[in-house]
Amino acid sequence: MRKFVLALVVMALTLTANAQSISLMNLANLTSLNNQQAADDINARKQFKLQSGGEADGFLVETYQTTAPRGKVETIVVGMGYKLASGGILHSVTYTSANPQDAINLMGQAKSINVKQSFHGTDAQDNIYIFDSFLYRMVVRIRLDGSRAVIDISQKQVLVW
Repeated sequence: MRKFVLALVVMALTLTANAQSISLMNLANLTSLNNQQAADDINARKQFKLQSGGEADGFLVETYQTTAPRGKVETIVVGMGYKLASGGILHSVTYTSANPQDAINLMGQAKSINVKQSFHGTDAQDNIYIFDSFLYRMVVRIRLDGSRAVIDISQKQVLVW
């Protein structure tokens, strides 16, 4: 019985050590926050640290990287967006991981909350998956050689009549 319990504990620790550092819902929620709010949210988790910041296309873009061991490199880029003619801004968040399994886990989370997969294809370097919901579009790119995965989550323009 002790061996069984010990085996369960070891398996749980292994799964926890290999899991991505942020959930899909947390990433999607970051798209609705300004940079300061996003920084507060990310820093509260104590798993990511600000690596760089700068201006790109008129937006303040900030890159956060995991504070975990070197083998577990994940980055989150916040601040990018698209300016609407009405003056509003649709934000996007980019998540990158050196471990494609992290992206696969996040895709599994998308499927579990009934976000529909609208596309699956391949280009010269990546497997590409697109998921759509009423509020968000998620584009997942997983390198064919297994070296990296990138997820872009963008807000959609919602028309209210």
